[in-house]
Order: sequence, then C-alpha cells, then structure tokens
Amino acid sequence: MNRSVNAEAIEDIRDYANPAIRTMLEEAEIVKPGDAITPEDYESTKSHATILARENNFPASAEALLQAAFVHRKMLVEGLGDEAIKNLPDGALRNVIYVESGHKMTDEEIGMYRMSPLGFEDWLRERAAAKGETGEAYAAVNEKDDVVAQAQSPEEAMRRAQDENGRRI
Repeated sequence: MNRSVNAEAIEDIRDYANPAIRTMLEEAEIVKPGDAITPEDYESTKSHATILARENNFPASAEALLQAAFVHRKMLVEGLGDEAIKNLPDGALRNVIYVESGHKMTDEEIGMYRMSPLGFEDWLRERAAAKGETGEAYAAVNEKDDVVAQAQSPEEAMRRAQDENGRRI
C-alpha cells in the first residue's frame, strides 16, 4: 500500500483535541476569542483536513490542513465571502492557498491577491495560468453546457462541481 505524503499529518490531525484546534485557530487569528465553534465545526474540520491531506500530493502540516479545512467550512456554512478570505492574516492566507494549490505565496502575491477584484478560486486559476502551471485541465459542465468547475483531473472537476452544488460524494 502506498503511504500518503501526508500520512504523518493525518495522524497529527486525528490527535488534535477540540481545545487545541481552537487555540491554533485563535493564534492564527482565523477566529477571535469568544467566537462560537460548534462540535460539528470541529468534526467537519478534522474530517475535511484528513481528506485534503489524502488528496494533496505535496506535504502539508496538520496546522495548515486544519486551517484550510476550517476556512472551507466557514465558506460553506456561513457563506464566508472572498473579502473575508482576503482579510485573513498573512500566515493563515498562505496556509489556505498552499493547501488549495501547493503554492507558497510571496508577500507580493498576497498583496496582489488582496487588491484583485477576483475571488479566491478565480485568482488561483489566473495565477496558475499566468505562471504557466495549468497543464492539462478538465472541466465539469452542467446541463446547459456552462463550465461549473475545473481541475487537473476529471474526478477532481466532478468533486468540485458537486461541492459547488451542495452535494457531497
């Protein structure tokens, strides 16, 4: 059996207790003291961080994976918008984008992203295209032939399309 590049991070994620996750999120300034985090938020964050760790073919720390998973959760549940993501502290923003794309953002790129009118996903795609990192891309389309998601594999494009429509695989 092939051991995941993030096998150690997955073990670390499993060992994180809810208070430790909260402390880590507060230290990263993703949540403020007193912000409510439900038991479902914690479980979903740990579960999603584990999935991200398995899907990524580049190493990521448990903290980066948990931060990205928590931000994804808030995007889904609370409708956290692009402006809120742009206002994340530098370290948290770097972790979210690294887990999402494998790219370690420079200070200059963080500034460019924050000033861009593009949303999170669009900016990542544009950044990859500008850097020539797009490679072969696959698209998922709806019944009207509108592109609803793109990714480096057909499976990932389908997963993203289903996530956008509120369905889970």
